[in-house]
Amino acid sequence: MKRVRAGTGVAQVIWQTVARVAQAFLTDGDSAVFAEDAMPFGKLQGLFSVSR
Repeated sequence: MKRVRAGTGVAQVIWQTVARVAQAFLTDGDSAVFAEDAMPFGKLQGLFSVSR
């Protein structure tokens, strides 16, 4: 098994995305921005599947 290090990079990308989506929602009041890059629920569930 090889260890992969991303440091704070993953968290920084997540927080930048949260900030962008929140700002767009607060500016425009349109909740469609939440679905633009959303991962389908089934795919998200698959990431946590025991049989992976």
